Amino acid sequence: PGNFVRLNINGYGRKKSFKSQARRPTKYRSWKRQQPGGGKPRAGADEEGDFVAEALLEREKNSAAGDDGVLKVVEVAREDPSEQNLEGLLRKVFGYDSFREGQLEAIQNVVAGESTVLVLPTGAGKSLCYQLPAMILPGLTLVVSPLLSLMVDQLRKLPAFLPGGLLASSQTSDEFHGTLRLLRAGEIKVLFVSPERFLNEEFLQIFGDTLPISLVVIDEAHCISEWSHNFRPSYLRLRASLLRRKLNIQCILAMTATATTQTLQEIVNALEIPSGNLIQTSQIRENLKLSISMSDNRLKDLMLLLKSPPFVNMRSIIVYCKFQTETDYVCKHLCDNNINAKSYHSGLLMKKRSRVQELFCSNKIRVVVATVAFGMGLDKSDVEGVIHYRLPESLEEYIQETGRAGRDGRLSHCHLLFDSTTFYKIRSLSHSDGIDEYAMSKFLNQIFSSGNTMGCICSFPKESTSRKFDIKEEVLLTVLTQLEIGEEQYLHLLPQFSVTCTLYFHKTSPQLLADKDILLRSILNKCLK
Repeated sequence: PGNFVRLNINGYGRKKSFKSQARRPTKYRSWKRQQPGGGKPRAGADEEGDFVAEALLEREKNSAAGDDGVLKVVEVAREDPSEQNLEGLLRKVFGYDSFREGQLEAIQNVVAGESTVLVLPTGAGKSLCYQLPAMILPGLTLVVSPLLSLMVDQLRKLPAFLPGGLLASSQTSDEFHGTLRLLRAGEIKVLFVSPERFLNEEFLQIFGDTLPISLVVIDEAHCISEWSHNFRPSYLRLRASLLRRKLNIQCILAMTATATTQTLQEIVNALEIPSGNLIQTSQIRENLKLSISMSDNRLKDLMLLLKSPPFVNMRSIIVYCKFQTETDYVCKHLCDNNINAKSYHSGLLMKKRSRVQELFCSNKIRVVVATVAFGMGLDKSDVEGVIHYRLPESLEEYIQETGRAGRDGRLSHCHLLFDSTTFYKIRSLSHSDGIDEYAMSKFLNQIFSSGNTMGCICSFPKESTSRKFDIKEEVLLTVLTQLEIGEEQYLHLLPQFSVTCTLYFHKTSPQLLADKDILLRSILNKCLK
C-alpha cells in the first residue's frame, strides 16, 4: 500500500509497428535500435516538419498541368528517345539548346533501362539526368538522398508540371498518409526518400504491381562505400539484390561528384552495374586557381586574405571550418571586423540554415563560414572563392568543396591555410581510427548472448552502447547492417524506434521493489540509470 509507479512516455515523430515480410530460412535474432539520448524530444523536430510542409505547399502552388505542347514533345521522346527528340524535350522544358558532357549518354542509358553510374563535377547538371527520364518513363522515379535539406531543395527545383513529393520522418501522420494517397493515385512521378526508409517494411510494401518503380536514383552514391569521405551505414542496404527482391527494380542511376577508383568499384559491385555503363567526365577545372600558405595564426591570416586581392573584391566566398564552435567563432570575428558573414552548420535549425543559404545565393551576405554540411545541392554558380580554414581530412573532401567555386566558368580562387599541428593531428587520427578487437568481441557477445533466443526482439540505445564499448555509433550500425546483409543473415535490423518510458518511484526505493518483483527487476536491469 502506498507504492505506485507513474509512467511518463515520451517520443517524437510517427510511432508505428512494422510487420516483417517472409524471412530467409537462416538463424538470426531481431534487434531494434533506439534513439540516442533517451526519450527527450528531438530539438527542431517540429521546425523540420514546418520546413517540409512549407516546401510541399510551395510545390503545390507552383505545380501546373503539362500543356499540350510539352505533352506532345514528351510523347515523341518516349516513342523515339533519339538525341534530336531528347534535345527537343530539353529545349521545351528546361530552356537549354544542348546537353552538357555526359548528360545525353546517361539519359539514353536510363530510358533504355540500363543501370548507370554517373560521375559529373559539382554543378554539372546531374539532377537533369533523372528529371528528364522521369517524364518519359511510365512508372515512379524514386530518388534516395542523404539529407532532408537536399531533398527539399531538389523537390523545389523539379519542373512545374513534373509532380513530386517526399517522405520524411518529421512529417505528421496526415502529411505522410496524404503523400501515400497521391502516390497511389498516380499523382506523384518523383518521390524523394532517405536511405533509412529501406529499413521500414511498411514503406517497402507500398510498392508493387499497382505502383511500379521505373527508376531508382541514388544521389551522393559515394556514401555506399566505406572508403568514401561521407560513408553512411544506411547506404549499405542499397544493393541491387535487395532493390530487385523488395521493389522489383530493374534500372538504377547512381550519381556522385567525387569518387576514388576504389569507391567507384564498390558502387559498381553493390549495385551490379556493368563497368561499361560508368560515365565519368573530366574532373579538372581549368578555371580554379589553387593556392596554399603556411599559417601559425589562422584567424589573423584569414583576415589578411579577405582584405587583400583577389579575395577583397569577391562578392561570394565560402570559408570551410572543421567544427561547429569554430565556425561560430570565426564568423563572429569576421562580423566584428565589418565583414558581412553568417555561419552554417548542422547544429543550426533547418529554417535558419535555409535562410543563410538563400541570403548567400542572392548575394545579400558576402561570406558563409561553414562546416562540411554546407554546399550539397547548393544552386549558386558564381561563388568566387573557397578558403579552407583547416586542412580537410581527405583529398575527396577537398575536391568536392573547392568544386563549389567557379561553376560559371570564370576564374575563381581556392586557398588552404596549412598548419603543421592540424596536419599531424589528422594523420594521427587516421592511424588510430581502428576498432579494438576486445571491445568488438564484447559488443558481439552482447548481441548473441544466451538470453537472446532466436526470433526475439531486442533493443539497445545507440548513445550509451557507444560509450560502453568506446565504439562510434556509425561503426555499431555498420556492424549490425553487415550482420544482416552478408552472405549469411544473422539478424534482422528493425527501424529506429524513438520512444522511451520513464519510471518514477514514490515512497519505496526501486531496489526494494525489485527484490519483491521479478518483472520489475528485469525492467530495471534493462534501464538506463
